[in-house]
Amino acid sequence: MNNELSAPAWQQRLWNALFFCILFLYCAVVAEGRFFPTVDGPVHTYNARLFGDLMALDVHATSFFHFNDAPVPYWTSTVLMWLFGTLFGPAEVERIMVLLIVIATALSYRWFLRAVSVESNIGSLLIYPFLWAVPLQLGFFNYCLGFALLFFTLGWWLHRMPSQRMDRVVLQGSVLFMVLFFTHLMFFVLGLALITGHAV
Repeated sequence: MNNELSAPAWQQRLWNALFFCILFLYCAVVAEGRFFPTVDGPVHTYNARLFGDLMALDVHATSFFHFNDAPVPYWTSTVLMWLFGTLFGPAEVERIMVLLIVIATALSYRWFLRAVSVESNIGSLLIYPFLWAVPLQLGFFNYCLGFALLFFTLGWWLHRMPSQRMDRVVLQGSVLFMVLFFTHLMFFVLGLALITGHAV
């Protein structure tokens, strides 16, 4: 019949369903309980709350703290958790961050792998054993976000670079690397080195 899918198309749909079913199960683990405890998670939550108090010029916060004017990395998790904290409580904010990291890491790795190889179905599943890695359990949110952003940036470079004008590549790349810098310095340097090496 004309409307029947070919075997490769069926296989691709099954692989896609498997990938997203596993991702759903990982997210369900995070969302199931009231808390998803990590070592440094509460510290990030406190810093996000303190960031919000400083932004609001709270008299108690500004009496003891002030913003560092230097453009240092590791701001991304603080800003994200502050934004989430305007709508949710501390426990929910930490769980949302873990969910964001799990989803972003799985999807960005899959995005990168598809740019490298067409036969990426089995390879895209290999990221799942690493989602519960030690950095996430320790609450290294910026490290985990930087890991996901690195794969996204590499995938962007491989997917978009050949077909876009140089001005768009420079503009989009500048935004991506700025976000990567303020997320984690190691992945910023690694991404810059990999893309530079590939371009050369």
